[in-house]
Amino acid sequence: MLEYPKTSYKKKLGELLLEKGLIDEAALIRALYKQSQQTDPPGKRSGGKFAALIISGRLQQQELDAIVKRAERERTAVETVLMKQKASVEAGARRGP
Repeated sequence: MLEYPKTSYKKKLGELLLEKGLIDEAALIRALYKQSQQTDPPGKRSGGKFAALIISGRLQQQELDAIVKRAERERTAVETVLMKQKASVEAGARRGP
Protein backbone atom coordinates (compact mmCIF):
# COMPACT_ATOMS: atom_id res chain seq x y z
CA MET A 1 0.00 0.00 0.00
CA LEU A 2 1.30 3.45 -0.91
CA GLU A 3 1.39 6.06 1.79
CA TYR A 4 1.28 9.69 0.92
CA PRO A 5 3.25 12.13 3.01
CA LYS A 6 1.01 14.14 5.22
CA THR A 7 1.04 17.77 4.38
CA SER A 8 0.32 19.91 7.35
CA TYR A 9 -1.06 23.38 7.17
CA LYS A 10 0.01 25.59 10.02
CA LYS A 11 -2.62 28.12 10.84
CA LYS A 12 -1.61 31.64 11.64
CA LEU A 13 -2.20 33.01 15.11
CA GLY A 14 -4.89 35.44 13.97
CA GLU A 15 -6.80 32.64 12.29
CA LEU A 16 -6.67 30.51 15.44
CA LEU A 17 -7.81 33.39 17.66
CA LEU A 18 -10.76 34.03 15.34
CA GLU A 19 -11.74 30.35 15.24
CA LYS A 20 -11.68 30.09 19.04
CA GLY A 21 -13.75 33.24 19.37
CA LEU A 22 -11.09 34.96 21.45
CA ILE A 23 -11.13 38.05 19.23
CA ASP A 24 -13.33 39.33 16.45
CA GLU A 25 -12.19 40.22 12.95
CA ALA A 26 -12.26 43.96 13.64
CA ALA A 27 -9.92 43.56 16.64
CA LEU A 28 -7.54 41.44 14.56
CA ILE A 29 -7.49 44.03 11.80
CA ARG A 30 -6.80 46.83 14.30
CA ALA A 31 -3.96 44.86 15.91
CA LEU A 32 -2.38 44.02 12.57
CA TYR A 33 -2.68 47.63 11.43
CA LYS A 34 -1.15 48.93 14.65
CA GLN A 35 1.68 46.42 14.33
CA SER A 36 2.34 47.49 10.74
CA GLN A 37 2.50 51.17 11.76
CA GLN A 38 5.03 50.68 14.52
CA THR A 39 8.54 51.47 13.41
CA ASP A 40 11.68 51.62 15.43
CA PRO A 41 14.10 54.53 15.18
CA PRO A 42 17.39 53.69 13.44
CA GLY A 43 19.69 51.69 15.69
CA LYS A 44 16.85 50.76 18.03
CA ARG A 45 15.91 47.11 18.39
CA SER A 46 12.29 46.04 18.14
CA GLY A 47 10.52 44.09 20.84
CA GLY A 48 11.55 40.84 19.15
CA LYS A 49 9.88 37.96 20.87
CA PHE A 50 8.38 40.43 23.35
CA ALA A 51 6.71 42.51 20.63
CA ALA A 52 3.31 41.06 21.51
CA LEU A 53 3.61 42.50 25.04
CA ILE A 54 4.42 45.90 23.62
CA ILE A 55 1.69 45.82 20.97
CA SER A 56 -0.91 44.71 23.50
CA GLY A 57 0.06 47.60 25.77
CA ARG A 58 1.18 45.38 28.63
CA LEU A 59 4.74 46.70 28.37
CA GLN A 60 6.29 49.90 27.05
CA GLN A 61 9.44 49.80 24.90
CA GLN A 62 11.28 51.83 27.57
CA GLU A 63 10.31 49.25 30.22
CA LEU A 64 11.56 46.42 28.02
CA ASP A 65 14.83 48.25 27.42
CA ALA A 66 15.31 48.66 31.19
CA ILE A 67 14.46 44.99 31.79
CA VAL A 68 16.95 43.88 29.12
CA LYS A 69 19.68 46.00 30.75
CA ARG A 70 18.82 44.59 34.18
CA ALA A 71 18.92 41.03 32.82
CA GLU A 72 22.33 41.72 31.29
CA ARG A 73 23.61 43.14 34.61
CA GLU A 74 22.25 40.17 36.56
CA ARG A 75 23.38 37.75 33.84
CA THR A 76 19.97 36.15 33.69
CA ALA A 77 17.27 35.62 31.09
CA VAL A 78 14.98 38.51 30.22
CA GLU A 79 12.03 36.19 30.85
CA THR A 80 13.21 35.66 34.44
CA VAL A 81 13.33 39.41 35.09
CA LEU A 82 9.86 39.82 33.54
CA MET A 83 8.43 37.09 35.77
CA LYS A 84 10.06 38.58 38.89
CA GLN A 85 8.65 42.00 38.01
CA LYS A 86 5.16 40.55 37.46
CA ALA A 87 5.33 38.69 40.77
CA SER A 88 6.36 41.82 42.67
CA VAL A 89 3.59 43.88 41.03
CA GLU A 90 1.00 41.22 41.92
CA ALA A 91 2.29 41.02 45.50
CA GLY A 92 1.98 44.80 45.82
CA ALA A 93 -1.56 44.69 44.45
CA ARG A 94 -2.56 42.07 47.02
CA ARG A 95 -1.22 44.19 49.87
CA GLY A 96 -3.37 47.08 48.78
CA PRO A 97 -2.96 50.77 49.54
